[in-house]
Amino acid sequence: MIGILVLTHGQFGEDLQKTACGIMNDSEKVMALNLSRRFDFPVLRQKVREALHVLDQGQGVLVLIDAYGGTSYNTTLPLMSDFHICLVTGVNLPMVLSALSNRNRMPLEELSKKVSEDAKKTISVCSNPRVGIK
Repeated sequence: MIGILVLTHGQFGEDLQKTACGIMNDSEKVMALNLSRRFDFPVLRQKVREALHVLDQGQGVLVLIDAYGGTSYNTTLPLMSDFHICLVTGVNLPMVLSALSNRNRMPLEELSKKVSEDAKKTISVCSNPRVGIK
């Protein structure tokens, strides 16, 4: 089983984890961490390292982070040489649901692409053409 780690600023990741795990009735090898900048990068990196050790069962860990170039990204990127992980930025609920749904069906690299593609499919703009008409 591929582990799933959600890294965000604030409790956003914890809320995503709870919601997605509740919908899918699957919480095995899923974790969320709040990477607050109140801590130094070495402390944050150690927290992520510990989480990766817990989550990895040999098939790797999908790391879903909130912002490219943010604290979660910068904390985790150097760990790619030490762990079998794939990072996907822009985490949202459809991504976590896709990860939970597909993590037993495909290898980590394929899963990371699937999660990204599935998330893009759920983004749409709906507007009322009559709004703003005078």
